[in-house]
Amino acid sequence: MAAAAPAAPAHVPAHMVFAFDIFDDARLKPDPQAGYTALLGQAPDLFYTPLNGGHWVATRYETISRILKDPATFSNRNMQIPKSDQTFVMLPLTLDPPEHAPYRQILMQQFSAKAMHAVEPHIRDWAERLLDAVADQGADQGACDFVASVSGLLPVSVFMQLMGLPLDRLEEFRAWVDESFAASDSNHRMAVYGRIMGFMGEVIAQRAQAPRDDLVSRLLAAEIDGRRLSLDEVQGLSLLLFIAGMDTVANALSFGVRHLAQNPDLQREVAADPTLIPGLVDEILRRYAFTSTQRIVAQDVELDGAPMRAGDMLFLSFATAGVDDRFGPDAQAFDPRRANADQHLTFGGGPHKCAGRHLGRIEMRILFEVLLARWRNIRLTPGAAQHIRAGNVIAMDRLDIQFETA
Repeated sequence: MAAAAPAAPAHVPAHMVFAFDIFDDARLKPDPQAGYTALLGQAPDLFYTPLNGGHWVATRYETISRILKDPATFSNRNMQIPKSDQTFVMLPLTLDPPEHAPYRQILMQQFSAKAMHAVEPHIRDWAERLLDAVADQGADQGACDFVASVSGLLPVSVFMQLMGLPLDRLEEFRAWVDESFAASDSNHRMAVYGRIMGFMGEVIAQRAQAPRDDLVSRLLAAEIDGRRLSLDEVQGLSLLLFIAGMDTVANALSFGVRHLAQNPDLQREVAADPTLIPGLVDEILRRYAFTSTQRIVAQDVELDGAPMRAGDMLFLSFATAGVDDRFGPDAQAFDPRRANADQHLTFGGGPHKCAGRHLGRIEMRILFEVLLARWRNIRLTPGAAQHIRAGNVIAMDRLDIQFETA
């Protein structure tokens, strides 16, 4: 017999309690995004789950948008579910305004739209090389595990090149990030962060002695109020970049290709009209939102009828926000011509909106441009199982597809 769920705290009304496990709930198997879509009709819009240490879950687009814009009430100081007193500083993510602003400005300069457009030729080169490698597989030509061959490699390779990290350790670094996102135990997650911090500390020390033309060296040269960043500050920025750069776009590409494989008419339409690709990118990000974020309640507050207490943890579900009918009457449909598709929350919102969103969109646009010019009739391999995990980030670990060359 399964163990009963822990009791909710006394301040939580009984009608707002709904047992839900963000890491291993049965509703999220085998397709977490479908499970989150169904959750909108099963659970209260804002509820408290006693699992994973107990925390609130916000599911609606408008509610989540308000939370993201109110860091004074919903703080980034602790973003660990289950709640943990052991934390690592990810600059500027784990700081609230105004302390976070100088660090965010440094990242925005490095990842501005102008700066990222300058690396487009490198991204296109990587995309073409990866698809060439699939074509060179001989007997396997016309079929591949898209995650292992393309989506899991393109954004990670681009990021590692920007950071100046050794490409021969790509698989090891991705495994670290996968392990951190999948961990339902905060101590386990902190141990993985420690591994990453240890490695990045070595890289930062090397660049401090011998700068290169890479992002780590530019962070070491950055200044706040006329002073150079300390090694600890560069390490805090690097931890955030490492975690974000290794996983997020890879998942967006995987879910996007799966959708095209399941919708051949749309696939042909976009291949015939590449001007639809930017809209396709944002629809993928919205419809298959794979990220979430967490907050700690900084002061007692009532939110949409929920009596929250200082210290309560809050999970913001971007996967449900993207398909919320309050976002639009046809939010569960997929339309690359959707006028407000870019207003999704997959990159967050408010003062902590993802600084790398320009790079992410460019990587996705270029990959789909190259892929749809080379491949036709992309389809799922019959009988192949999908490997998707839930957690703080919804990740696809394998996607077997077949295709024809153009």
